[in-house]
Amino acid sequence: MKEIKKDFFKVLLLVFLDQITKIVFSIFQYDFGFFAFNLVKNEGISFGLLQGSNYIVGFLSIIILYFLIKHRDEFKNEKFFYFLIVAGVIGNTIDRLLRGHVIDFIDFKIWPVFNLADTYLVIGVLGYIIKTLIYKK
Repeated sequence: MKEIKKDFFKVLLLVFLDQITKIVFSIFQYDFGFFAFNLVKNEGISFGLLQGSNYIVGFLSIIILYFLIKHRDEFKNEKFFYFLIVAGVIGNTIDRLLRGHVIDFIDFKIWPVFNLADTYLVIGVLGYIIKTLIYKK
């Protein structure tokens, strides 16, 4: 039980960082030239796909989150990646359900605008896949 509390705290910390940065960069935006903090309200998924399907994607995210929590023991050797994936799903689902859109703000200008939850998801999924492929028995 103690381990579950520690795991929950780690995910909660990542979600908090995601949400606080979304609030801060919704208020303060700045352009550094090659990089900027720009507010984008995304009602779709990655790369602007499925615009206007916010609540459907939110519902699917809850199903994915349920699956991840139910099968958490299967990720015991990849906890770091698991935490990132779960925190990413929770962070963007909070936006979808409470705001009606996902707040994106990290803008490299040559890539679609994204947020910390997106970063968690990409690193978590790619890391899990790479580790699984490398250490496949």
